[in-house]
Amino acid sequence: MKPGTAPSREAALLRGVGLYAVGMLFTRFAGFLMLPFYTAVLSKEAYGYVDLVLTGSTLFGTVVTLRLFDAIYRALWDEPDTGRRAAMITSVLGLTTINAIAGAALVWGVLALAGIPLPHPWLLLAWTVLRIPAEFFQQTTRVVGDRSAYAGAAIVNASAMAGSSLLLLGVFKLGALGYLGAMAAASAAMLVYLLCKDTGARLVRPRLFSLAVLKPMLAYSLPLVPAAVSWWVIRMIGRYTLGHSHGLQEVADFAVSDKLPAVVAMLNITYYMAWQDAVLRQSSHGDREEHVAFYRRALGAYARLGLVALGLIALFLRPFFALMIDPSYAQARTYVPPLLLAVFLLCIGGLYDVLYQQQRRTGAIFATSLVSALAAGVASFALVPAYGVWGTVVATMCAAVVLAVIRGVDQYRTLGVTIPLRDVLLGAPFFALGWLMNAVHDPLRYAVGAALVCVAAVVTQRSLLIAAWGHWRAGKRAKAAPQANPQANPEASGDDAR
Repeated sequence: MKPGTAPSREAALLRGVGLYAVGMLFTRFAGFLMLPFYTAVLSKEAYGYVDLVLTGSTLFGTVVTLRLFDAIYRALWDEPDTGRRAAMITSVLGLTTINAIAGAALVWGVLALAGIPLPHPWLLLAWTVLRIPAEFFQQTTRVVGDRSAYAGAAIVNASAMAGSSLLLLGVFKLGALGYLGAMAAASAAMLVYLLCKDTGARLVRPRLFSLAVLKPMLAYSLPLVPAAVSWWVIRMIGRYTLGHSHGLQEVADFAVSDKLPAVVAMLNITYYMAWQDAVLRQSSHGDREEHVAFYRRALGAYARLGLVALGLIALFLRPFFALMIDPSYAQARTYVPPLLLAVFLLCIGGLYDVLYQQQRRTGAIFATSLVSALAAGVASFALVPAYGVWGTVVATMCAAVVLAVIRGVDQYRTLGVTIPLRDVLLGAPFFALGWLMNAVHDPLRYAVGAALVCVAAVVTQRSLLIAAWGHWRAGKRAKAAPQANPQANPEASGDDAR
């Protein structure tokens, strides 16, 4: 291994995490501040309906975009020519926009023929037409233009969502209609922001739309569509089974209990994107041994710190629910720790996605996702009617274990990558302690126990935290050096420019 190779890679990974975390953290923080407001002004039925709409929109977005957002991200890294980049961006934007409008009309028609009411269809259509190009331009900022616009777009979206919600829900008392209107307004604000920034929007040229340009990207992305649908089944199918068998109030309880796990999944996206940048950018440099060593270190650090962080989240569930959640949702607190663990395992499985992408084995992503989705579906239909929310929790856990295990075994056989057992053993006890502390009712004992767990977490993980800080500082110095002397390292300067 060349001297300095590992620190530079880890520093680049940490810089990417920091960049993407800014927007994500602001978005989640704003969402947390609004959670007491939403649970107070929306009835359980309205909250359950809104959750099902958001859940369904995830599947709809996956199908109509054909996962081309992932394909263009991968393709733009390999294409330095500005004209070709413009053709790619124009073609993907055109196809996904057409698909979104046609897909919305199809869903509307099918529901009408089936006699199933679709409240506020025009508002849902407006939200869809605004959201898809906004998310597309946000994705292109990771390769083309100003990467900081990624975080800026997330901040604009969260701010507009909060302001619109206060107006439409708090002042005009519009209920579910107001929530949907706030989502449309937030997407519109984000789209306007991105159109004004240095993003892929500046490369849109309608005359460059080309099916020939789309073909190789579709060949890459289409196997990812069923994989994404499978992922949706893993995380979402339990909600619909629950709503069918137990009603919208049970869906609302599960939706509230899933808020913190959803935040963990959202924050994982920041690491995932930085991990994706680091793996795909460096895949053509160095040798296999260097890559495998880096993958092991990064996955091990992620597993250890992730389990510690989940333990601290579980530790403070009681005061969080007391301060932030309406008392009618108190039962939801008991479902959170196992859902946190399930989402963490799904995130581990998601990080293996990038290794499959680097190996161009998108078919394996589909196959492993399908097996996990089947586990989720079977467990949901078997357990949810009898056990309600707990059946949904267990079904999610089953799917998560299946996904993490089969992908971990496959990558170990293919690449020799595994998560070091030492890191798991150093992190798992903190999650277990955080979960168990929820059973402590005496306030003094709880406070003392929580303080001891926090101190132990800092003391035992200090070496990893110090190493992360050192890599981050080294990365800042390395990034500043080419700016001070551009001719000293032309290769680094070119990479930063890209």
